[in-house]
Amino acid sequence: MCTSIMPPPKDVDPTTEQIITHLNGLDEPDIIIFTGGEPTLRPDLEELVRYVHNRFPDTPFRLLTNGRRFSYRDYTERMVAAGVDEVEVSLCGPSPEVHDVVTRTPGSFIQSLEGIRNLVSAGVHTNVRYVLHELTYKSVVDVPDLLYREAPGIGQLVVMYMDIIGNALRHRKQLIVPYRDVAPYVERAADAAVERGVPLALYHIPSCVIAPAYRHLSAGITVIERRITYPPQCERCSLRSSCCGVWKTYAKDVGTEEFVPVIEP
Repeated sequence: MCTSIMPPPKDVDPTTEQIITHLNGLDEPDIIIFTGGEPTLRPDLEELVRYVHNRFPDTPFRLLTNGRRFSYRDYTERMVAAGVDEVEVSLCGPSPEVHDVVTRTPGSFIQSLEGIRNLVSAGVHTNVRYVLHELTYKSVVDVPDLLYREAPGIGQLVVMYMDIIGNALRHRKQLIVPYRDVAPYVERAADAAVERGVPLALYHIPSCVIAPAYRHLSAGITVIERRITYPPQCERCSLRSSCCGVWKTYAKDVGTEEFVPVIEP
């Protein structure tokens, strides 16, 4: 589990004591995020959550998870009692046919969806994260309707382009899809979200690749700036100051020729 380093170091599974030592070394952090791997696989997660809230009572805390453990109501109740009040659940598709292929775990879609329901019912601020790549980008158009029907009350749907690290790096030939191919589906998903009343935000999708009507949905820069880049042509773009930039991993593997500066009068 990683508390602050993104991307996480390889082959790291720190002990409880190591994580507490790391937390004690933080000086008034703006936010603490537990991610992974999958943090809910740790038997000490409840203990660590309680420690964070006791050590940093005024610091926002967020848990990134696949949501499957939260399909068990008793687990959800325990974690809420420990202090979990904001969670972001990764959803890999609007159906088992997409989600379970990505996770390679039959039944994981049903568990993740039930986890989202349990978290919302418990009063936890719950966002749903949908990562775009070759296996998922076309299906994003169906996600707002799914959440409207099956999980009303989420905080927002976060649609983001993948960073090419970890498993994505190992399987990049099967997963990379150009932004220009993704954009039309993202725009259709945004229309569906408006129609269904599902709040939506776009992460890591440069402003120049989507139509003007959808640019206000961009969350801007949401990661440490060393992980992104702005190609030379971006310096002429009128949207440069508000744009999220391009993943450095994407620029390295795919290139940056598709990004055309927007020149506004």
